[in-house]
Amino acid sequence: MKKQLFFFFLSLILTSCQALQCVNLTEESGKKDYCLPNILTEGIHNSDEVKMTIEDDTSLEPAMWVKVYENKANQDDVFYSPILVQKTGHGNRIFIETNSYIGILVFDLETSEMFQLPSNIYPDYGFLDQNQNAWFIVSDDRNNVLTFAKIGTNSNIVEYVSLETDIELGQIVQVVPNKESYWIVSRTEDPRYLIGHFRLEDGKLMSENFALMLEGEPERFITSDDLRDSTLRFRGMIVEEDGNAVFSYSVRDKGVYTFRINTELEKTLINYINYSKLSIDLEHPGPQLFLDRTNRLWIGDYGWINLTENADYYANSAIIYRSPVLVSADINPEAPYVWARPVPTAVTADRRVWYQSIRGTAWFQPETGEWCMFSTSRSKVLEDSDGNLWMVYDNALYMLPASETSKKE
Repeated sequence: MKKQLFFFFLSLILTSCQALQCVNLTEESGKKDYCLPNILTEGIHNSDEVKMTIEDDTSLEPAMWVKVYENKANQDDVFYSPILVQKTGHGNRIFIETNSYIGILVFDLETSEMFQLPSNIYPDYGFLDQNQNAWFIVSDDRNNVLTFAKIGTNSNIVEYVSLETDIELGQIVQVVPNKESYWIVSRTEDPRYLIGHFRLEDGKLMSENFALMLEGEPERFITSDDLRDSTLRFRGMIVEEDGNAVFSYSVRDKGVYTFRINTELEKTLINYINYSKLSIDLEHPGPQLFLDRTNRLWIGDYGWINLTENADYYANSAIIYRSPVLVSADINPEAPYVWARPVPTAVTADRRVWYQSIRGTAWFQPETGEWCMFSTSRSKVLEDSDGNLWMVYDNALYMLPASETSKKE
């Protein structure tokens, strides 16, 4: 236990001593206003008398990014964010969420053609399987049926796959594929979270493969008040190479708990990050986990966990020192600003972590503690199989070549 505490506090000291401010690249890069400045002149606190350096209504286009496609055909179908980057036999296709009833548009980078998916396909739960097929959950009025839409790599045709279930799933929160099966998290009307796994070839979801997320080991860390007061929030799930899943949830004024669950539904606590929610905090409603190529699991801007290495009982981890570049002059009954908790959506070869937030898109360099809010888009930043990054800004699709994020020696 002493060794465990030593590593925990050492990681806290190392990350807390890193710089908070967004790195100023104006002189080095020659790009004016490459990073948005902080909007506060003083410390972060709850007060109506807060001095701000700028009005937070500035628009900033991503510098060094290439505009690949501008959506001029129908101004009612405004691009919101890329969802998936699918590798096909002749290049890549970008699945793009719009802010209208259209839902999802698919842009073929090789042919520059755009096609629309049926409007009953939800953009929130898209994922790619091992063969690069794109999958989405479909709105289905039938009881006890879960329906997926599948879009293959060499066709625009949508195939539908329906699974029977005798489980009251409620609202699907996340689906993550593995080599042979899928893990799923849903939120029932109780409200409670269910977690389980299934195989498409079985044709149904079997109740013996599902369990309450907080049943068993997690029950030691929550109270009935936590559940009754709705202070518990699901943070996301990833699936490891061996088929086990890792999920995180947070409890207000307690912290973030991360568990590993095997296919027998046995849960083990592997990490805990202590924090207290501030009244100015703005929590993202969706999943906030991202697993990078080095097997580091990034949990929002709370910290990261090394899923490969352990220090005694817990996995090795580090805490991120929060950045004021994520403070936004958004609506908040407690103060004239909010401090957003961003979502990691990519980690590139140069080790930068790319985030989506309410103020804009940002990157974080863990080795130096540098943060940069490089655009005012609320888009995700996604990486394709060639290392290029993709995002949406001002109703246009942008790309950052892999050469800009290659590993620096």
